[in-house]
Amino acid sequence: MKRTLFGCLTLLAAVAAALPAAAGNLYVPLLDRDGVGGSHQRTEVWIANPATQTRNFTPTFLPTGASGTALSGTGTQATVLNGRTGKLIGATSPGQFGLLEIVADTDVQVEARLANTLGAGSAVYTPVPVITSANVVSAGAKANLLGLSRSSGGIYTDLGVVNLDRQAVATCSVSVFRADGSPVSGTATITVEALSMRHFGDALALLGETDVLDARAQVTCDKAFYPYAAQFNPVAGTLLFATPTGSGASTLGPGNTPPPGTSVIFTLNGLFHTPTVGHEIKQLVVGVPQALSLRSMIIDWDITPGPFTVGHESQNHSLIWVYRGKNRSNTIANMNTFGPPRSTIKNNTNVDLAPPAITTQETSMAFQQGTLYHIHYVYDAEHATITTTVSSGGVTTAVMTQNASAKNHILTIPAIGFNVQFGNTAAQAASGEWPTYGWQYANLRIEMVPY
Repeated sequence: MKRTLFGCLTLLAAVAAALPAAAGNLYVPLLDRDGVGGSHQRTEVWIANPATQTRNFTPTFLPTGASGTALSGTGTQATVLNGRTGKLIGATSPGQFGLLEIVADTDVQVEARLANTLGAGSAVYTPVPVITSANVVSAGAKANLLGLSRSSGGIYTDLGVVNLDRQAVATCSVSVFRADGSPVSGTATITVEALSMRHFGDALALLGETDVLDARAQVTCDKAFYPYAAQFNPVAGTLLFATPTGSGASTLGPGNTPPPGTSVIFTLNGLFHTPTVGHEIKQLVVGVPQALSLRSMIIDWDITPGPFTVGHESQNHSLIWVYRGKNRSNTIANMNTFGPPRSTIKNNTNVDLAPPAITTQETSMAFQQGTLYHIHYVYDAEHATITTTVSSGGVTTAVMTQNASAKNHILTIPAIGFNVQFGNTAAQAASGEWPTYGWQYANLRIEMVPY
């Protein structure tokens, strides 16, 4: 991407020398425009860093209609200081629509809004979707957009579809229905280039509808996607996004939270293990419906440290061990902590590696006895990275990244499932791995995200 693309960028952050391995990508549709009913719209994107250390991100503009794969990640690298918030504006020229890709470290928080200005008046802000793995629509799923309108008074609705697949063109179908359920025209079939956005101005008119209120669009694609609508009101001079709806399939309340898309979720809520003499470890077998080929495994759990073993404080104390049977090359996570004066966390894995090879990483982390910590562990086989984030009270206390070794970028899980262990056995003390008596392990959640 040309550096001049961000020449009018207002950025309250400094340019970084290098960008370390990032946790993931976010995408913001940009619909900046001028002169529609005497109004203009400008997208503003806030970048916040609640962590205690500097964090990195890379913004890149991907123009609409063309594959963004080659451009992805090529923007100007930047940092945001700990505790600070910066703002991006002018990421594109008015009328040049597209996606703002943000490759960000785990802790970075992103919010986007559209500043709508009518004539010389003050701006009215409306939300702009930020597309992440949490809200992307799975291939084959049906997404609905509600409240779409077109009228002789000048209200009209644009429609856009984002293809999140980085390699293949998406084929999508779009159907629109009036409020009484009758169809507007037939089903339209469109294609969207890899990692790109396709935008249709005044979409209802393109389908032959000149006056309709509260219409519904239903969109489905054969690749992971995200649809949106943008309705313009000339009286107010505002552009308002419509995003995929929620549904009555929600199981919030009694029962478990449903998995996103085709993910397989395992949960063990509440306090499930406090090691005592004779009951040092907690072992689980996580069942799966069938053999899985995963793009990632995401593990979350809480831990409240008790005392480190007296006289052996700086030696191994277990946080988690996740493995596919006890044969060599099957450890997905083997994370331990070492007390003072060493005061670190360390993770070892050897997935699909020939002996004696392992991948290992260690970073500073001083656990405090009696303090509740949350650990977020992402084994990203697709991008060959592992990211561990430790936080307490919503504040990040440690981040650790390392290489993942899953063969062909696929983390395979056998049909018999896999194993999880918390704590060290008493016998392991002979090799310097000590029981965690009095420590508390709680609220385990494992998400398996297949290809």
